[in-house]
Amino acid sequence: MAQVTAPLPLATLPGDEFGALYSPHWTFGCPDYVIDPQAGRVGQLVVDLNAVARSSIDRCCLLQFLLARSNAQEVILEVLRRAIEEQEGLATIARMLDLICAAVAVEMLEQSAFGGQAQPGSLPALAPAGGRVPQSRSGTDDSPVTQSSVSEDASGSALPPGDAAVPRTAALPSPAVDLTIGASSQPRTRAPSSRQIVARVFWPAIKALPQPPDGRSPERRHLIGVITEYLHAQYQHALPADEACHIQ
Repeated sequence: MAQVTAPLPLATLPGDEFGALYSPHWTFGCPDYVIDPQAGRVGQLVVDLNAVARSSIDRCCLLQFLLARSNAQEVILEVLRRAIEEQEGLATIARMLDLICAAVAVEMLEQSAFGGQAQPGSLPALAPAGGRVPQSRSGTDDSPVTQSSVSEDASGSALPPGDAAVPRTAALPSPAVDLTIGASSQPRTRAPSSRQIVARVFWPAIKALPQPPDGRSPERRHLIGVITEYLHAQYQHALPADEACHIQ
C-alpha cells in the first residue's frame, strides 16, 4: 500500500509524565496501548486524523485510510470539500467518490446480513487471569476495549495542534487484568451518507459559485462534472436514490 502521509511527530498530553518520546524500552499492545516498563506507565495511542489529512498529498490513498476507521466521517467530508474547492482533477475526484460509494454499499450489505448481530471480525470475550469478564462498552474506536484495572486519564482532552498521535497514560495494571474485546452490536458506519455529502459538500460548493450564474464558468462546469461522477458512482454500486438529496 502506498504511503499515506509523511512521518508526523508524537507528543504527550501535558502533565502525564510518560517519559522520553520514542523510548527503546517501549512495547506496544493491542489495540492501541504503549507500555513503558521502566516508568511503570501505560499510554493509549490516539491518531490525529486531521493532522494526517493535512499532511497527505495522495487524496485517494488518504481516503482509503480514512474509510477503514469508524470515526473519520467529518474528516472525509472535509477532504472531499477541499478537493472540490481546489478544483482537483475529475479523474481523482471520481476515484474518491467511487471509494465512498463502494464503502457505503459494503456497509449496506453488512447491515442486511448482520443486522442486530455482531459484526464480522469480532473477537470473543477473553479473561486472561480471572474468572469474571466485565461488560464491554461501546465506543467510536475501531476495537472497543474495557480494561477494569486501568484508570484512564481525561479522555476528552484535545490533541495539541499539529500532533499526529498522543499517548494518554494510566497507572500500570496489575498482572491480573480482565479484558473484554468485541464489536459493538450496532452497525459501524465509516462512510458518510448521501445526505451528509449533499448537505456538507455539494450545497456549500453551489452557494460559493460566482454570481450571476454563468454556464461557461470553470467553477460551475467543474462542479457539474463532480456531481455527475457522484451519480455515476452511486449507479455503479447499485445504491438506492435518495429523493431527499436532489439538487435543483
